[in-house]
Amino acid sequence: MGAQGAMMLAHRHPGFYRAVAGMSGCYSTVDDTGAAVTTLTVASRGGNVVNLWGPPGTRDWRTHDSTLGAEALRGTVIHLSAASGIPNVPDLTQVARAADPVTALREAGGGIALEAGARVCTEQFAKHLSDLGIPATVSYEDTGIHGWADFTAQLAPAWRTLATALVPQSVPR
Repeated sequence: MGAQGAMMLAHRHPGFYRAVAGMSGCYSTVDDTGAAVTTLTVASRGGNVVNLWGPPGTRDWRTHDSTLGAEALRGTVIHLSAASGIPNVPDLTQVARAADPVTALREAGGGIALEAGARVCTEQFAKHLSDLGIPATVSYEDTGIHGWADFTAQLAPAWRTLATALVPQSVPR
């Protein structure tokens, strides 16, 4: 839940962060897609989503929703990226080289579903930001699942966006 957590921290603490990146995240926690992706993410590691923020749809779920809190991101440099959920060569190679390819294939199937959901979530969040007139750099990959090989490929473009917010500020004389 790193992308959602990073965006949530930025929207709940306006001005504290100059930039934020979300790679393959789901930024709404209350719409049907966001609640489903959050539930699947927690369940994929054996967790119970009610232990996260209580029953879905409650106040704590709303306060973690970056779509509802998007206005607080105004002035923050934002980078979003997501792939399609379609496996690519690095994804397939990673599964084929795993010590236990059967387990790796099962986990990759979960990555396909999570990434497809993250793509929908990212598209919805990017549109919401655009509707509010809040700029964001958005990168969509045609292939890739919710896995380390794909996250690694997203790091350089995210860094290029984040680096623009790290330019030294002028010091008043």
